[in-house]
Formats: sequence, structure tokens, C-alpha cells
Amino acid sequence: MHPQSLELLHHYRTTVFLTIATNATAKQSIWHTDIPRMGLSHPFLMYGTLAISALHLCHLQPSRAASLTALARTHEQAALPSFRALVSSSSPQNIHAVFAFSGIVVPYILTSSSGQARLLSRNDKEAHWFLAIRGLMPLCAENWEVLKEGPFGPLLVTQHITKENCDNPDDYELEKLEALFEPGGDTMQTGTTAEELQVCAQALAILRRVFRLPYAPNKTWLDVRGAVFIWPGAVSQVFVDLLYERRPGALVLLAYFCVLLKRIDSYWYFEGLGVGLLKRIGEELDRRGEGWREWIGWAEREPTG
Repeated sequence: MHPQSLELLHHYRTTVFLTIATNATAKQSIWHTDIPRMGLSHPFLMYGTLAISALHLCHLQPSRAASLTALARTHEQAALPSFRALVSSSSPQNIHAVFAFSGIVVPYILTSSSGQARLLSRNDKEAHWFLAIRGLMPLCAENWEVLKEGPFGPLLVTQHITKENCDNPDDYELEKLEALFEPGGDTMQTGTTAEELQVCAQALAILRRVFRLPYAPNKTWLDVRGAVFIWPGAVSQVFVDLLYERRPGALVLLAYFCVLLKRIDSYWYFEGLGVGLLKRIGEELDRRGEGWREWIGWAEREPTG
């Protein structure tokens, strides 16, 4: 192995895995040991591991930014052809490595793009972290039975969160948004269809459940970092279309999701994402007028974590 690759692998196994895992057990058994081991028989996963390690090292050593960023891009480009081929024809033998690589792609996108806080666009030529997270959900759902028997089994827990069995202290703030999506309510804006209100109301219900997850009793692995991976994949495609169209109600919900992103701002690959995205949303709502900016006041006031 090339000395640069040895440096990156060492850095991953001593430092990077600690920044990705969300639980002590997962840190040791999955991110520290299992993923590098799978990478020995699945080169695309090893390339992805080295790429994310290079970007983290770049974060720690800015003086090497140019060379490390180029190295990360080289490793990622080497990984993508094999990864894309396996995604379309995954089997029980390789799905664990495919799923692992899909998880690494998200922090890679977040740290390799200067426009990470941009809003979704149908004409976007760069990969977007929101869609990358969204892609994880069907991959997980379609291969659930196989994945839960492998190294990711401890992470694939299901939790039925209701208002009764956990307490999100901020739920009353999200509850206020219900008035925004009530058909025939005072806040219903001209040009807003009944379908749009219903879709946004459903996305709000999911967001409230996601906010509750870190407060759930007997949770095994899920913290705020884990929770932020759920909402983008759980909302409907129609809701994503509303984000593409910059519909104000959908943008308000995205702004509230930014509260979770702000709470994990201390993690290197999420740094600045919540604040930056909220700024873009605020600017877009200002262009809409009609008092839309007022609806995201709480999200803007919430501090970063």
C-alpha cells in the first residue's frame, strides 16, 4: 500500500471512526473494525474510507488542503464505478459494503462541496447531501432482513415514538406549525392547494417524531446525529418536489429541521450546515413576503451545539 494510503488508513482507524460512529459499541465493532475489514475484499469501500479520512485530515491540517482534497477526490472517483454497478445489482454478499459506502458518501459530500448549504435544485450539477441521505432509506428498507443479520444489525433498531412515551421539550414550538397547514385556516395562502397542505402536514408529523427520537426511553444508538438521517428519507417525494419549487410552507419545515443540524454543528462534517441553510431559507422567504420569515423565528434563534 502506498505510504499516503497507509497514513490515511491509520488516521481513519485512530481518529476518523470516532467522529462518524454514534455509540461506543458501534465505534468499535462497525466503524473501527468491520468497515476496514470489508474494504479488503471490496476495494470501492476502501477507496471511500481513504477519501473521507483525507477530508478529515484536511480539516485538521488546512496547510495540506490542496493535496489532501485532490487525494480524496482521486479515491472517490476510483470507488464510484464499482459502487454504482453494485447498487443496481446488489446481493447478500456485497450489500453490507454497499450500505457502508452509502453512509460514507454523506459526510464526503458535506465536506467536499463549498456549497453544502445550498437549497435543492432540479438543475443541480453537484451531489446534494439531502438526496444522498434520502437514498439510504430505500437501500436499507429493501435489504433490511439481510442487513440486520450483518455488522449493521445493532444500528437497525426500530423505535415507535409517540407523544406519550417520550418528551421533547421543544415539541410545543413544532406544534405551532400545525396552524400553517390547516385547510381553510387563517394562514392559508393564495395558490396553496389542499394537497400541498396535506403533504406538509404529514412532513411536520414526521419531523415531530424525529425530534422526539433522542429523548426516547431505552434508546440504544440514536442521538441527534442519528436522528437527522431519518427525516430526509421519510418525507414523501411530493414534499421534496415542494422544496424544489421553493414552496414557503415546505421551506419553513426545512428551517425547523435546521434546528437539529445546528445542534450537531460541532461535528466536523456538519459544521456550518444548519446556519448556512437557514440563511438561504430566510432569504428565499423574504422574497416571498407575506410574513413568511416570521414563521422561522424560533429556528433562527436556536443556538448551535
